[in-house]
Formats: sequence, C-alpha cells, structure tokens
Amino acid sequence: MTSTFINKGIEKILDKLNKIKKSYANNNLSKISNKESLRITCPERYKVRYRGNFYIDESVLNVRDYSKLYERINAEKDNIAFLLIDMQEEFLDDIHNKDRERIIKYQREMLEYSIKEGIYTVVVKFKGYGNISKEISWIVDKLQNKYPLEKPDDSAFDKTDLNLKLKNRNIKKLYLMGINAMGCVLQTAKDAIEKGYDIATSDRWITQPREWEDEEDGRIWFSLNGELHTKEGAAKLIEDNKKYLITKPGIWRYNH
Repeated sequence: MTSTFINKGIEKILDKLNKIKKSYANNNLSKISNKESLRITCPERYKVRYRGNFYIDESVLNVRDYSKLYERINAEKDNIAFLLIDMQEEFLDDIHNKDRERIIKYQREMLEYSIKEGIYTVVVKFKGYGNISKEISWIVDKLQNKYPLEKPDDSAFDKTDLNLKLKNRNIKKLYLMGINAMGCVLQTAKDAIEKGYDIATSDRWITQPREWEDEEDGRIWFSLNGELHTKEGAAKLIEDNKKYLITKPGIWRYNH
C-alpha cells in the first residue's frame, strides 16, 4: 500500500515537471519565433540560375575563403580564363581611392599569376572610353593576349567575338575582375551564365562608385550565381546588403 502511494506521488511529481518543461519550451519557442531570421526572399534581379520563391540564407551562398583561391585555380586552370573588365581611367575616376587601390593591388596579383601559370586572360575595355589605366597597363602589356577586346555595350559578350575565343580554348569557367560590380561586370556574368559558363569573382577584384544610388555591392548575386572568394562569412554578406533584399513577414528561423 505504501509502495503504491509512493509511486503515485512520484508520478504526480514527474507529471508536474513535464508540464513545467513544456511550458518553458513553449515560452522559449515564442521568444525565438519573434526573432527575425537572416532568411530573406531573393529579389527578382538575383534569379539567373535559381527559379521560384526561395530564400537567401548562409547555406545557399557559395562563399569561399580567399586563402583557398589559388588551390582552386590550380585544380581548374586548364579550363578557366581571367576577364579584366573596363579598368579604364575614365571609369576609375569615379571609384573611391581606397577601393581603387584595393582592386588594382589584387588584380595585379592575379595578372602576374596568369603570366606565371599561363592562364588565358582577356582584357576588355568599353569602346570610346579611353585606355586601360597606367596603374595596371604595364602588367597588361606582359600578357600573352595583351591586346584589349573592345565592346560597344555593357556585356563583354555583346557584339564581340569573346564567346568564340573562349569556346576555341575549351574554357568552362570565368574569373571576373573589374568595374562596375553591378554594371558591366554583372552584365558580362549574366551573359556568361546564359552561354553555359561558370563564373567566379572576389570582393578584392570588383567594385563600383560609392555614391551610386543603389550601393548594393553585388557579392550576394555573385555567390548565388557563381562563386565569391572573400574573407568575410556568408552572414556578414547578408547583413551588409540586407536593406537591398526583400523580406517576407512570417518567415522565421527556429533553433531546433
């Protein structure tokens, strides 16, 4: 009899503990669900390869550590090409000095690497906007393919023989450098994807004027539609560009 009484008492205590536990869990879930996630509806302008109503989160972005860049290039170098886009003085005049110094420094590194390793490189310039900047032209002159391809429009593929040049060399992937990130570089990247190429870039190689009305830096677009090499994590890229993305009420991230 005593044993039965004790067992019933224990059952009551356990039942109360379970209720407290469930209540605590529900309260925590309520707090979590009121915290907006970094899952953000993808704007239409990002949808090149991706289709439908999907969300940008850390797992979707194809972000690679910059320190691994050369390993990746070495593994692919028989089927890749570097594109240097619109590095002309007239365009560079609109670029902030720090941004200009950064991209020229790292572009030089890539061009030197291309010369050393024999990676096919195409220098592209916008027709009618002057010559390649002297800050980088001296190394361009050392390239095997040093004569610039002139384009009449934003995309390097538009009314040029770029696609033929790349196909003749069995190029599968393009590493894009230049300005402007959300202008000519972007239009070239879109056309490249439509023609079947993979694309990659780095936030060390591309930039645009800071005073542009839309200051979105393009890193999310490139990491959704190709590869982005950077030292920053995916979450930082999303936060930096969050005001340019379309949020959808009621989408939350739960800590399961």
